[in-house]
Amino acid sequence: MALLGIRSTHDLPEQLTPELHLDAVLPEQVARITGWGTIQDVMGHVGRDLAARALVSNPLDCAKEARCRELISPVLMAAVLIAGAGDIEMHAEFHVDGVHAGGSVDWAIVYKKFNIVVVEAKLFSKWEEHLGQLIAEMVGSREEFATMQLGKRKEEVALAMPKVASWGIMTTGLAYKFYQLAWVDEGSQGSHMVLYESQPISLQLDRGATHTEAQSKAIKVVAFLKHVLELQVASIKSLSLPSAKRQCS
Repeated sequence: MALLGIRSTHDLPEQLTPELHLDAVLPEQVARITGWGTIQDVMGHVGRDLAARALVSNPLDCAKEARCRELISPVLMAAVLIAGAGDIEMHAEFHVDGVHAGGSVDWAIVYKKFNIVVVEAKLFSKWEEHLGQLIAEMVGSREEFATMQLGKRKEEVALAMPKVASWGIMTTGLAYKFYQLAWVDEGSQGSHMVLYESQPISLQLDRGATHTEAQSKAIKVVAFLKHVLELQVASIKSLSLPSAKRQCS
């Protein structure tokens, strides 16, 4: 990680424990298209979806990343819908093309052409092994945005968006860990990137879990991701960018 300019790693602040208000009304576009009215409607759907998937394919037997992904998409989709689908998009197998890092990510959540969150589905035993890959994709997303959307030269990308963090997620489908890359200003000594990481958030399901049990376990992950998406949207809006959407690649 030192090669990417990251000097230190810290835990995310413990106070970052957002709640999900189930009676809150959904964005107008989401409500009109889906027929759902509140966040409870979305989470009820997620609970039924996860319970059904766990019933037909025991998640505790998940030994391949492709099987783990079955449990991930419904959770990501829920957070995107609640935070503002239409403006925020979710793409699978998304290509990142940065100056010093890039590649294909399992999912990218995109707002105004910036990958505000990148997601990798990996077996728990491989999280540490693939952390460098995830960080490189987070850095590559910043670099691509800075060069293509902000018009920065290669030597300027590191300092292009000091107030905009980058977020990544490593997940098995049954556990989620959030990572944040943020800039720290040290005055005369300049700025550098610091990596913050959450404790794993469990979404442990077994075959036979009911839809209400699955919903209850998914709420914490969805609430955290919704909060992250809202933070990222606010940061990007502060850059006064055009509203054109990125095309799938």
